Amino acid sequence: MQFGTRKNVLHIPSIALVISDKGTVVYIMKNKSAHLVPVKAFKERDEYVEIEDFTHQLGLKVDLILRGSGAVFPGASVFPTNLSPEAEPPFSAASKSPDTDKEPTETPKT
Repeated sequence: MQFGTRKNVLHIPSIALVISDKGTVVYIMKNKSAHLVPVKAFKERDEYVEIEDFTHQLGLKVDLILRGSGAVFPGASVFPTNLSPEAEPPFSAASKSPDTDKEPTETPKT
């Protein structure tokens, strides 16, 4: 048995989802301009939203507009950013700095 499985359901970052007068949509970059794609939104979890792409316009090779998606409109001129993202390790208070490799010095007795 399989529970909670829906066909043709994708996960996108929640910041890409736009609620507009045309309904729930996402924008993609096509020929350096914004193109509106209507979607049906479902559950949101951990900053991702499940969507159904009933127009079948979304895929692996499609550039989804994330930053500023709420201010974009169909036909707006857009350009890609962060073409080669490099993952940086998250900040950790326990991470070592170059000075922590030294032996601790003795504190003077008073």
